[in-house]
Amino acid sequence: MIPNRSAYSRYLILLAAWLWVLPSWGQKPGYGIGWSVSTDAKGRLLLGHTGGSVGGTSIFQMNPEHNVVVALTINQSSASLAIGRSLMQYFLDALEEGE
Repeated sequence: MIPNRSAYSRYLILLAAWLWVLPSWGQKPGYGIGWSVSTDAKGRLLLGHTGGSVGGTSIFQMNPEHNVVVALTINQSSASLAIGRSLMQYFLDALEEGE
């Protein structure tokens, strides 16, 4: 059980950001401990992971600022993950419109 979800989100962001800048060549690879670290077109932080194997593809994305998580699995090899990314944008846009 996570006693303070907000504090946990901040910890995860700090951990991912710290691991994001570890390469000795000084470039940000956009990847830390298996997590992609990126921003969307509106500058909102996105942490996530994608994967796949024979017969399946998956995407997991989260935005800690709004406590939004999208997890999607597809029963198809090499499926497009655009629907998962679109769902994240839809939810974030809806939340910001409601603020």
